[in-house]
Amino acid sequence: MKKVLRPIGLILLSGALCSTGQVYATGAKSETVTNIAQQKKQVKGTVIDAFGPVAGASVSIKGTSQGTITDMDGNFVIDVEPGNTLSISFIGYVTQEIKYTGQATLDVKLMEDSQKIDEVVVTAMGIKKEKRALPYAMSELKAEQLQTVPVQNVATSLYGKAAGVQIQQTAMGPTGGTKIQIRGINSVEGNTRPLIVVDGIPINDTDSNWAGRERSETQQGSALNDINPDDIESMSILKGANAAALYGSRATNGVIVITTKRGSAGKGLGIQVGTSYTYDQRAFMPELQNVFGGGSNPYFTTNADGQNIYNGDTYRSFGPRMDGTEVLWWDGVKRPYSPQPNNYRDVFKDGFSNNNSISITNGTDKNSIRLAYTNMNYGGYLENFKQNKHNFSFSGNFKVHERLTFDASVSFNISETKNPPTRIDRVSNYPMPRNEITQLWKDNYKNDEGYFLTDEISGISSGNRDNIIKYLMWQQNENEYTQNRERLIASLSANLKIFDFLTFRLRGGTDRYRDDKENKEYFTKYSDPSDINSLEGSYRKEDAHYQKNYVEGLLMFNKAINEDFDVSANLGVSGEDITESKVIWESHGLKYNGMFSSENNKRDPKGASRDKVVNQGEFLGAVFASAQVAYKRFLYLDLTARNDWSSRLTAGNRSFFYPSAGLSFVFTEALDLPDWYNYGKLRGSYAIVGNTTPSIYFTNSEYQYGSFNSSVITNEFKADVPPTNIVPEKTYSWEVGLESRVLNGRLGLDFAFYTNKTKNQIITVPVAPSTGATGMRMNAGEIGNRGVELQVTGTPVETKNFSWEGILNFAYTHNELLSLIDGMEDRQISNPWSAAIFKAVPGYATPSVFIRKWVRDDQGRIVVDKNGNYQQESEFTYAGSAAPKFTAGFTNTFRYRDFSLSVHIDGSFGGKLLSFTNNFLKASGAGKESLWGRDEEYGGLAYYIDKNSNQKIPLDSHSASAPANALDGRVRHDGIIVDGVNEKGEKNDIIVSAADYYNSRYNRNGSEDNLYDNTYIKLREMKLSYRVPNNIVSKIGLQNLNVSLIGSNLFFIYKNVPNVNPEATLGTGGTNPYVEYTSYPSARSFGFAINTSF
Repeated sequence: MKKVLRPIGLILLSGALCSTGQVYATGAKSETVTNIAQQKKQVKGTVIDAFGPVAGASVSIKGTSQGTITDMDGNFVIDVEPGNTLSISFIGYVTQEIKYTGQATLDVKLMEDSQKIDEVVVTAMGIKKEKRALPYAMSELKAEQLQTVPVQNVATSLYGKAAGVQIQQTAMGPTGGTKIQIRGINSVEGNTRPLIVVDGIPINDTDSNWAGRERSETQQGSALNDINPDDIESMSILKGANAAALYGSRATNGVIVITTKRGSAGKGLGIQVGTSYTYDQRAFMPELQNVFGGGSNPYFTTNADGQNIYNGDTYRSFGPRMDGTEVLWWDGVKRPYSPQPNNYRDVFKDGFSNNNSISITNGTDKNSIRLAYTNMNYGGYLENFKQNKHNFSFSGNFKVHERLTFDASVSFNISETKNPPTRIDRVSNYPMPRNEITQLWKDNYKNDEGYFLTDEISGISSGNRDNIIKYLMWQQNENEYTQNRERLIASLSANLKIFDFLTFRLRGGTDRYRDDKENKEYFTKYSDPSDINSLEGSYRKEDAHYQKNYVEGLLMFNKAINEDFDVSANLGVSGEDITESKVIWESHGLKYNGMFSSENNKRDPKGASRDKVVNQGEFLGAVFASAQVAYKRFLYLDLTARNDWSSRLTAGNRSFFYPSAGLSFVFTEALDLPDWYNYGKLRGSYAIVGNTTPSIYFTNSEYQYGSFNSSVITNEFKADVPPTNIVPEKTYSWEVGLESRVLNGRLGLDFAFYTNKTKNQIITVPVAPSTGATGMRMNAGEIGNRGVELQVTGTPVETKNFSWEGILNFAYTHNELLSLIDGMEDRQISNPWSAAIFKAVPGYATPSVFIRKWVRDDQGRIVVDKNGNYQQESEFTYAGSAAPKFTAGFTNTFRYRDFSLSVHIDGSFGGKLLSFTNNFLKASGAGKESLWGRDEEYGGLAYYIDKNSNQKIPLDSHSASAPANALDGRVRHDGIIVDGVNEKGEKNDIIVSAADYYNSRYNRNGSEDNLYDNTYIKLREMKLSYRVPNNIVSKIGLQNLNVSLIGSNLFFIYKNVPNVNPEATLGTGGTNPYVEYTSYPSARSFGFAINTSF
């Protein structure tokens, strides 16, 4: 990579040695080197590339531990004896070797390693391999790719950056979880998240979902929330079963291997400082109509004095036109009846994100360390919604002997979250009437005594009062909800070189955290301390602990057998022990307001239904091995095997074996091809990996605690019969691929095709009600998926001062349930609010969406009911696959001198999203889509209501006079005749009011109108950077200084789902990613970042 392309991170890590290659040196004198020992001489030199000095290049004396690095001007000074060989290297360049013959000065020009065919990557179990030798696809992302724009949650930086990896953040934002799915779905009911490994230690990672709308049911976030993005050196994404097979039963969904930063040997003391700040603007909110105000019909209500009044008693916006007419409001004040375009937006606020970090590195010939601290502050889109993180990390490499080294990494993360958002689904049900004034609600949500609601506002619509006002104003401002987590991830390895070809590594580590949650709710009204039937206020505490201890021993063999054959082999054992515990205590009201203690419980603090204790644990042991044979470094055979023992399974089924085999052929090394074809490789692999049971006690949990009369603990059967002979799910995977680089590496391609088949699907099978249970868990199905991945890299333009680099990736995934056991036609996965059914059905993609479609006749025409409204079928029928078919990402980087511009676009194509918010926006009259038919301007029809028959009678003209029998003497202008036919097949001619037309759909959330094709393309990231010239920064004592303007989540180039962010769903697990039922804003972020070192 050229110097103008180097990010700061490469300079900081420049002590590493790179591949060998071509030498360009000037000033060398032609003279004979004598064999007589001579005194060391001081040599001065300069290292440059095609564009100028190279800072941070490693200059060392080959065969010794002596070395130095170049300064910011590319200069170096080193003492060397004649006859020694100097090695000059830098990441992304061909290493230069120069034999010293007494020169006083050296000028060295590094050449870019355009082919990079000897690139070394981190693979399973932390084993480093040449990428050319891998028989499977993998993606490796470096720190600069992950941190193009500073993020609070590193998972969100993966959008569109690795082919076959689907990312989706929930509506909770950066404090919530993130869905990560690699190569589709391999399990009907089980977990689909990949395994996360940090510095060799598998860590706990779970889905993050809103369990409900209450404060005890908020999202906690996923594992990557607790990992500091600034500490990550690289992230390897092992996508295929062959890539992940060494991890066994945990790797059926792929593996993400994270390597954290280290200090560099021989570089001395270094300090790096970074800060960033973004303004998080409220964005992607519903588009609301601003024509008609609150009410159920388009006419003002009057009081006894004949005054127009607005009492706010409905959440609907089918009221009169908002034309500024003076109206007596619900608080007794006259105001103009005018649109409030931003009233719902003003319930929320703009937020911010601020990251500050400092790291100190120090390196000698034998040891290197890195100490770092990062503080992250996040202010969310609700009042008092905030998160503060402190991350402390230490890493080091220690050489205690030529044959014994140690390396360690420790990360301690503290996160403090206050008043995180709940699942505000009912806020979608009851949108703000378009004339309501937000500040008026904020001024009245609390009365003079400090309790919930003033008398004036208490009479407004309960839908608005008990949802928007209660959850988003009262609870956010008056109550305290805290989630505190302390997490420790640590790894320690000892590496013993037994022989030059044989090394033993012993690694131990831990992942442990504590979650401490407290909910403090104040009285909403006065409550007598002695009245146990009047329960006000609450106090809830939750204390959860998780601990995983991991140990691993690995024997590594690597030897060249002869000039043609190289062999490497590994044999290892591992074990991990997991314990979890949780204690929950919740009050039955409080005696005294504001005293949050178990002693202040209004009822018995030890009530049986209020104390919940969870204690569970498991053990997983394994033996694993791998071997690779290389022939002339162009043909590689790769074999792996692993046997797991899991306590999750019954005694007879706890052992299971997973093998894999792969072959790669670097044909450009074996065949005589044109010079422009620089590198080509064919690869293929086959593997078997597995998936254990979804939960720890899945196979032996039969009883559960219950209670009688909220006071006596009882024992009861669970609804599902525990399995008697369950075995792990097994995924059988084939993969083939092609890698190519042409035109001196300026154009590259990586193509993969894979097919997976997962047998022994663990599914809950329904049983007869007479058994006393609802289902039995068993191995009952088979699922398959296949796909194509393509990544294209290129440098279309490259001159001395300007370059343009691009990376395009694309992935197609298709999954299908292949079979279920005899007698089972399908498996219902979920049925959100009875609006739709997500199923696994043989022959269809999983999950598939089934909805109640509009009733149609044989010609496909919609059949209306007797009232002239659409009607839904009684049965749920297939409507499509929920999962997207394609994902893509496109990154472009432009550089001109010291300026660089990075632009990243990603997209998701196909799949379905069930949007409740869109349904309620139409049904309530608040959304723009509800304007059609509201009056003459919007296509409404003229009619009157016969006061005797209550029938709607159409009129020929809006200017027609009201007949004598017209109700209220009015001609109405909001008539709609829906397009369809009646049950006789005759064209529909029944007129309905706009309010009735839209409101008739209120509870029809699962209609065709609300199930959308979830295709979008988004401008995800943009960064404009300036590297301050060395001659300026050196004057102020710095080594380098980068200043950047940054933006993220800027806008959708295209999206098919209106009014909502199609990524902002209910959670990461199950079918939650395919359901939208919140109307929170998402953040559009603008800001700056400054990074320097000295």
